[in-house]
Amino acid sequence: KQWYQRRVRGNHFVVEENMLEVECTMLTPEYVLKASGHVERFADVMVKDAKTGDCYRADHLLEAHLEKAIEAKGASAEKKEEMSAVLRQIDNYGIKEIGELIQKYNCKAPSTGNDLTEPVEFNLMFGTSIGPTGLLRGFMRPETAQGIFVN
Repeated sequence: KQWYQRRVRGNHFVVEENMLEVECTMLTPEYVLKASGHVERFADVMVKDAKTGDCYRADHLLEAHLEKAIEAKGASAEKKEEMSAVLRQIDNYGIKEIGELIQKYNCKAPSTGNDLTEPVEFNLMFGTSIGPTGLLRGFMRPETAQGIFVN
């Protein structure tokens, strides 16, 4: 560890890249992440394949479905414009609106064509209890959760 700190951190990050590495705890109390907005907003809307249980990020699934429908032959210019308007606003929809749009445009699971479940929020942070009593709620730093999305 000392070699790493001297050679890699000391020489590369500080000297060559003009950066300073900051070491801090992996766990953060909930009140800190509430103040930053992470607790309320660090989540994605997910849907599942009703039969296989495969999970999909709802906005990405809807986006891909609408893009394919716009390119398909047979859709009227009016319908294509309506779908394009939805795509322009895709990041602004809440969980309820995404669910309604998935139903309206008859989105299905891409790999099986099965129906999808109702959308649910999936918190991207790992919750835990901190301290000997376990009464202080906390989370691992959000960036530490990224490893679960790597094959």
